[in-house]
Amino acid sequence: MAAAREYGWHGVVPHFRSCSGALNRLPRFYHLADSNEVDWILRRLRAAHRGPLVAAGVSLGGNVLLCWLGERRAEAASVVAAAAAISTPIDVHVGGRALSQGFGMIYTRSFLKTLKQKADQKLVQFPGLFDRDAMLASCTMYEFDNVVTAPLHGFRDTDEYWSVATTRPLLPHIQVPTLVLNARNDPFLPAEALPSRHEVLAAVELDQPRHGGHAGFMTGPFPGRIDWLSRRVFGYLSSTSIMDDIVKQALAKWPNVPSCTGWLMLDRRGQWRMRDEAAQASGSPGVPIRHEALLGFINRNYECDERGQWFFQNGPQRVYVELGYTPWVVRLSVQADGALALRDQAGSPFEPSAVYADDEGGILFAGAYDPLHTSAPPRIAVLHDHDLDVFADHTTLADNPVSGNFHWNGGASLPLQPIRREEVASRFGFVQSPAANV
Repeated sequence: MAAAREYGWHGVVPHFRSCSGALNRLPRFYHLADSNEVDWILRRLRAAHRGPLVAAGVSLGGNVLLCWLGERRAEAASVVAAAAAISTPIDVHVGGRALSQGFGMIYTRSFLKTLKQKADQKLVQFPGLFDRDAMLASCTMYEFDNVVTAPLHGFRDTDEYWSVATTRPLLPHIQVPTLVLNARNDPFLPAEALPSRHEVLAAVELDQPRHGGHAGFMTGPFPGRIDWLSRRVFGYLSSTSIMDDIVKQALAKWPNVPSCTGWLMLDRRGQWRMRDEAAQASGSPGVPIRHEALLGFINRNYECDERGQWFFQNGPQRVYVELGYTPWVVRLSVQADGALALRDQAGSPFEPSAVYADDEGGILFAGAYDPLHTSAPPRIAVLHDHDLDVFADHTTLADNPVSGNFHWNGGASLPLQPIRREEVASRFGFVQSPAANV
């Protein structure tokens, strides 16, 4: 929810039955394939919210979300714009066996303790609902599900329940843009049980970093950081859902409208500027755009093509952007609690992974899209020159002005690295002037 607030999004956290603190009133609980629950929740949110709706689920919640997406297929696209499933079991039979041995039994014993307490309370509500002695004697999830979960929710036994709840066969039917994120060292699901690219449609993005455990995804030196997961998920959801519906409709109706260059600029201070023919002829930056709605429209539909050229998707037409320096411009500020905050020209949080000083006195931050994927290209942002004093207050310089350390949050110290301005675009893979390539 904190990450949602940072992005300026409204967030809702649904609780499964019996998980909100009060025991539910019906003779049932929740289960791995409970897609009808998700359907009711998402449709209610869809009816109440006018903007894009996205959904994310973790572990069991992710499994239920994938069930719903795979079962509803194209119908799901009328409800949600994008989805993310994190540390999802995917193959419940394989995951169940992993939970019944070795390290998995530590989690199983802890989880069964709470499940048995809830089951005992349910028997007070509905005496004779299931065999109490068999429930209390269960030592694995397979045994508990055979006594409680499966029969309470209409399944013949654990084997049928786990087969229905296994989402791997449903992945080829998912048509909503969906991130399926599983660490390859998740103790609850062996790496060999993870799906491969050929098993899913283009709408599904499989992300399987080597490390991350079960919904952990810690990064950095001890004690580590826990913000990678929220940035990965919110970054995916925003990139796949944020394009305005009117733009999507226009692209579908007029797919081959020629692009244009030279008319739009992002200047060195993060200001969007409109450049008419006179401005283009004289080489001037153009007139600042002040209209808030138009600025929001541009920021929501600002993307990059495969050549590193940034553009604004204006309905069916790509308007390529002339860059005053970098594709992103950030502001640095000190919050009330003393923590530092970086935000890009759209107002979104920017987490730095490296800092550079160019040969013209500029400061640049590299913000890795993916700290767990070292091959992923970082995005690069120049610091607004009005914030150089704030930067200096949190930087220890060495004997020369282009080396030292920038002191970021959580005790992180980022070395100040030298870079030549003329090398920035090629090093970080962007085109500063698409118009020059026409």
